[in-house]
Amino acid sequence: MQINVSNIVKQYATVTAVNQASFNVAAGEIVALLGPNGAGKSSIVRMLVGFTYPDSGVIEISHNGQQTATIPKHELGYLPEDRGLFLDRTLQDNLMYFAKLRGLSTKVAAEKIDYWLQRFELTDRAKEDLKSLSKGNQQKIQLISAVLHEPKVAILDEPFSGLDPINQEFVVGIIKELRDKGMTVLLSAHQMNLVERLADRLVLMNLGEVVAQGTLADVRKQLTDGRKLIVRFNSEIDIAQLSNLSNVLEYEQAPNHEFYLTISASNSLNQIIDKVKTLGDILDIRSEHLSLHDLYLKAIKNANTAEQEKVA
Repeated sequence: MQINVSNIVKQYATVTAVNQASFNVAAGEIVALLGPNGAGKSSIVRMLVGFTYPDSGVIEISHNGQQTATIPKHELGYLPEDRGLFLDRTLQDNLMYFAKLRGLSTKVAAEKIDYWLQRFELTDRAKEDLKSLSKGNQQKIQLISAVLHEPKVAILDEPFSGLDPINQEFVVGIIKELRDKGMTVLLSAHQMNLVERLADRLVLMNLGEVVAQGTLADVRKQLTDGRKLIVRFNSEIDIAQLSNLSNVLEYEQAPNHEFYLTISASNSLNQIIDKVKTLGDILDIRSEHLSLHDLYLKAIKNANTAEQEKVA
């Protein structure tokens, strides 16, 4: 199943929530939809699951030679950001309810529920009311309910919400496993370190528009030609001299006399290091690619600057 989004627009009263957004999600891949609050991500998700429809533009779902405007309900797994569970019912009751909504027989549903509760180490709590669980364990049940029926497409809105680092890593493995079995996954999350390792492709949004998309390497090329140089000095340095260094595109100061320098990738690293050495004694220095977190912040900064220039 493939998702093609072409030039969609969605307005609410005087607010344009989505403005000419285009991207695609190929069958059997993980695509991350990223952006700050108000970027338009939730509006896109609501259109994909059929809660609302675009004012203009096209959403095209291709599957087995057929095309539809929304994902067929029996082929969709949806994990909402706000939990849609019944807190006064047991884990087993919750999961059975969602399984039957998706058309599973009682026998098949029971087998799948047993399997997933074992995977998430919740078998011994199957008959407890959901409200007795921690937020993290409730999130696990929400995730199970989204994939229990083995949908072709899973849309996961903040799948790591409420999970501790160990369980975040576990869920990363589960999502990769689902992808490897052929499931198409569109997810939205704020844990950039996890998304960077998980997603096959990225769609970065701001103010309703797509500002960059593609693989992590593609996004790096679209947003900057720089890389990061992390320098820790022995003592304070002259910030004015640092800001005047050629080929230092921007910098950020951290504690303990450490600086994160974004430098041009087209220049010799040795030459830049020689210039940085003139600022003071260096305790540590290393170079690395800009992380997804860095790229995300840069994309939002660039988009906001462009919007301010339009207004001016």
